[in-house]
Amino acid sequence: MRILEGRAAENYVRKLERRGQTLDALEPRVRRIVQRVRRDGATALRRYAESWTGLEAGGALRVSDREMQSELTSSWRALRYSLGQGAGALRTCS
Repeated sequence: MRILEGRAAENYVRKLERRGQTLDALEPRVRRIVQRVRRDGATALRRYAESWTGLEAGGALRVSDREMQSELTSSWRALRYSLGQGAGALRTCS
């Protein structure tokens, strides 16, 4: 899993904002992904995981309970940090 922080996260958010995609525009893509996973199962999941998360070819798709807990803890920490950054930016704009 890729976790971006600081300037890298800001740049990535700006990049996403520039795309200007709405949920309506994304829905057909999401439907295709779900259909591929339903049709091709683990093969499709592996392809997406390799593409999106950097999973090495032949790497395990199963995540251990320890890894899951570690990522959850890390994600909450990153979320709290991001929310704090956003709140600070809002205060600055007000």
